[in-house]
Amino acid sequence: LMWWMQYPHKILLAGQTFSVVILGKMGFQVQEVFVEGRKHISSDVLMRAMNIQVGQPIFAQDLEELKQKLKNIDWIKSVHIERQLPDQLHIKITERYPIAIWQHQKKLYLVDREGVVIQEGHVNQFRDLPLVIGPDAPVHTPKILALLE
Repeated sequence: LMWWMQYPHKILLAGQTFSVVILGKMGFQVQEVFVEGRKHISSDVLMRAMNIQVGQPIFAQDLEELKQKLKNIDWIKSVHIERQLPDQLHIKITERYPIAIWQHQKKLYLVDREGVVIQEGHVNQFRDLPLVIGPDAPVHTPKILALLE
């Protein structure tokens, strides 16, 4: 009985997979990926997170899953992804804006406007930012800097 209850779901999944493959053979394949808004994230980190291969069926990409993978990159604040049929993916990212350098346990990190720590920061590029120290410094940094202005 359990097998019979799963049968409609298996048929639906097989049909979806078949449709993706057929559409891919008809030319709906990823040929270009456009990324807008990248300034500080290395292209290698971005490409590894996306894991998109040229020639893959464009509908094989789960856009929500791809969005979550990209949001796991420290620099990325928000992501918007669109398919441009027949063969392009457009990805618009908004990067975090660092406002301070946080010294914690002998390491340096960047802190953004919302108090979020950017682990993969290139601190050397932001030497002019104020240095904050203390375990809760990232959370309080935006308020403190606003008061100082």
